[in-house]
Amino acid sequence: RLDRNSFSGTVPSLSNLTKINEL
Repeated sequence: RLDRNSFSGTVPSLSNLTKINEL
């Protein structure tokens, strides 16, 4: 999703949180 990509580019920390949520 574009939203996820945007977050990953802006805040890598948030990307990790989303990954954990996915699991």
